[in-house]
Order: sequence, then C-alpha cells, then structure tokens
Amino acid sequence: IAQKNYRETQNSVLFKPTEYNIKIHNRYGKKVKDLYDQWWDKIETSKKITQNAALLEEYRSSLKPGDVALLGCLTEGGQGLATANNGKYIAIRKSTKWAANITNSRPKKLVEVMTRYKISNNELAGLSPIEFLTQRTEEEIAIKFDQLKEKYGRDIFGQGYIYRLIEDNEIADVDTLTDDEKENGIDTSKNYYVPYDKGDKDGNRWYLETPFAIAWSKENVQFLKTNSGKKGQGMPVVRNPQFYFREGFCWIDVNSTFLKARLKEKCVFDVLSMSLFTTLNLPDWYYVCLINSHFISLYVDNFINNTSHFQINDARQLPIVIPSEQELDIFHNIFIAAEEIKRQQFASLLTSQEADNFLIKIQNRLDKTVSELYRI
Repeated sequence: IAQKNYRETQNSVLFKPTEYNIKIHNRYGKKVKDLYDQWWDKIETSKKITQNAALLEEYRSSLKPGDVALLGCLTEGGQGLATANNGKYIAIRKSTKWAANITNSRPKKLVEVMTRYKISNNELAGLSPIEFLTQRTEEEIAIKFDQLKEKYGRDIFGQGYIYRLIEDNEIADVDTLTDDEKENGIDTSKNYYVPYDKGDKDGNRWYLETPFAIAWSKENVQFLKTNSGKKGQGMPVVRNPQFYFREGFCWIDVNSTFLKARLKEKCVFDVLSMSLFTTLNLPDWYYVCLINSHFISLYVDNFINNTSHFQINDARQLPIVIPSEQELDIFHNIFIAAEEIKRQQFASLLTSQEADNFLIKIQNRLDKTVSELYRI
C-alpha cells in the first residue's frame, strides 16, 4: 500500500490494509482528515466548543442529508463529577440487584474496621456490629459509617466503598426540580436524592436503569462546588455541571471488541460516565444507534484508537453521516425495539438469554442499515 494512503488519513493512522479497511479509507480517509484538520482545534475540549459556539452553529445549519461531520461538531459535553468520597454522597436503590452486595458486605466491613482500630461496641450503643445493622434504620447506619470515616480515615472501609441504601420513593422527581435546586442543591426537608449515572460495569447497550443516586442537598452541593479541584484527600472535581440533569447519550469507556452506547436519563453523572448531548436537530438516540453498530466499532479500532478504552476525544473524531428523514425513521424504529427489549429485561419480563436472542436480530438489522448509510 502506498505511503500516501496513510498520509491521507486523520493523524496518519497506520491502519491494517485489509480489503474492507481500504474500502473505508477510499470513501472517508481524505474527507475525514480534511474535517479533522479544519475543526479539531475548535472541538477538542468542551471549553473550546463553547468558545467556538457561533462558528459551530453556522456550520451545523449548513449541513444537509448525506453530508459527513465529526461527532464533536454536532455535540457538546464531557466528563462529569468525581466526588472523591462516594460513601458520603452516593447511595444504592434497595430495589436493584446491587443492594444485596451492600447488605452482605456491610457486616464484614464493620467488623474488620472495629477489630483493626480496636473499637468497642460502645461506639454502636452497646450493640454488636450485626445487631446494629439489623436493628437500626438505614439513615442511622449511614450516619454511623460517616462518623467512623471522619474519625479513622476516608478509606477505612475501602476506597470508594458505598454503604448507603435508599428506597425508590426517596428519590426526587427530576422534572419537578427548579433551576436553583439543580444548580445549588435541594433542601433536606424534601427528597434530595437524585439519579446518578456512575457508568455501567455490566456493559448494557441501549438502556440502563441506574442503581445509583446522589445526595444532592444544599450542603453537599456547596461543598462539592467550593472545594472542586483543591488539593488534599477527599477533594472533589466538578466538571461540566451545565450538563447535569440533561438527557443525552453515553457509552462504556472500556472497549471490549464492540462499543456499547445508551441514552442517559436526566441525572448527575460522574467521571466514568462520559456523556455527550446533541446540538443539532438530530436526536441523541441516532448517535446511540451508530456507536452500537459493528461498523463504528471497527472504524474506531482501525482508524482512531486501537486500545481497550474509548475516550471522549475518540468519540469526537467519529464521522457522522447526516441522515434523511426516511433514514432517521428507520433508525428510530431500531432504537425503540432495542430499548424496549432492555426495559423488559430490567423489569424481569425477559431473561438475559431471551433478551440476547431478540437483540441479535435487531443488531443484524442495525448493521445492515448502517452499512447502507455509509455506503460500505
């Protein structure tokens, strides 16, 4: 293969010259390189996207069906919150499978800490650890774990260990929150937990019912914001708060063969839940469909980043074909079908195997549709 072929690829990527890759390169190599050279210095960070908002808006308004644009020109967003003390802020919903892990691990954690630091049962009102955990309310348990951490160290139960459990009815209805509550926190006289997207170790495509919630009280939000980026143990980093409580899309940062994207509900999101939000009259689910296709996974692997992690700046380099209304309708039907299967799986109406069987058929339909869209 001639060296000029590599020079005509974004970042001069040394892709493997298979017949399929050469076909992709011939159609998109120079086109994507030209887009990258023109736009990358304007979209490589969320700050630069904001600085170049007017220029990007003018560019977006010029796009028409069949055009190709970089994903970073069509979206905004980035990484989210790093609390640096998940135990203090994050809770798990009792109705999810994750709750059992907390219920089973808390007694062991408490016994280990009391033994290691020679803490008497007087610290637990004269009760043994098991008695304390079975006889006290969840709020009392959380307060005691907080007190022990403050006294003996942030990581005594293990770094990032979450021990709070809450009921679903303790979570605030995000749609009823005021702008001030979203920005500055909720009074504790009301439900002050809100959904928290902390990524997804299970690697769900299309849909996730997050098991996590964050205590979005006025006191907590003030601490997180005023101490963001400060040096020292337990100091948080608040990133992109202007995107909290917005619907968008995200993906699993660990890339195991194929990418896994899904819609994001209105919530606060953390550093592992890298999120983007559409700025065009294209819905977020369209990008989810494309990222979940085998074509985009192979494109990333061969032309963007051949590692096990798919980062925010990898996503911004993706070539996105602007669809026609007819094409968008086809993708919408695919997305609705896939999301419904995942919802039924989360509601235990379908087993994992049954869901997978349905999703394989939807995946085949998606891959055929994406290949036709990109003319590969």
